[in-house]
Amino acid sequence: MKKSTKALIAGGIGVALLVGGASTVSFWTDEAEGGDGVISAGTLDLGTPAGGGWEISHEGDGSGTATDPVAFNPGSDQIVPGDILTYTQSIPVTLEGENIKAEFDGTIDVTPSTDAPADTALSGAIESEDLAATGLTGATGDLTLDGETLAGEGEGTVEVTTTITFPWGTEGQYNDAKLGALNFAVDYTLTQVPGN
Repeated sequence: MKKSTKALIAGGIGVALLVGGASTVSFWTDEAEGGDGVISAGTLDLGTPAGGGWEISHEGDGSGTATDPVAFNPGSDQIVPGDILTYTQSIPVTLEGENIKAEFDGTIDVTPSTDAPADTALSGAIESEDLAATGLTGATGDLTLDGETLAGEGEGTVEVTTTITFPWGTEGQYNDAKLGALNFAVDYTLTQVPGN
């Protein structure tokens, strides 16, 4: 008798402990959903280049001031040593994004029109090539241009000037380039840069 009574008492204590343990993990909880929202990415975009026109000036041997630029028609006009050619074009741009900033740039490709020696010589004679964003027109929003850097959101048109030079050289240096012909191409790029 005594042995079984002790077992029951021990069993009762065990049950009480289990119930007490279970009550310590009983707590209130609730849930609520926050507001919905959509997060979207901005963009940067170069539109189709528009317009485009050539001008030519002459700096001679470079010791004086270059002449004022005048219109140049590549289809009918020819260049000579000492000439500076400029090509101006308008490039539409779009920037969207809170911290958007982008660098405007491009590459100039001047290559011989054919394998003819004069074309190759003229291509090799072209010495100075430069591309510069010279202005921003029709800007919307807070789009700005500082040097080659666009910042702010909006749309506008970047005015770009490309310059190539046929240097004066030394006497007879470019004789092999007489009657040569070139292909001219320019590729514009707009590259995001850190916004701070």
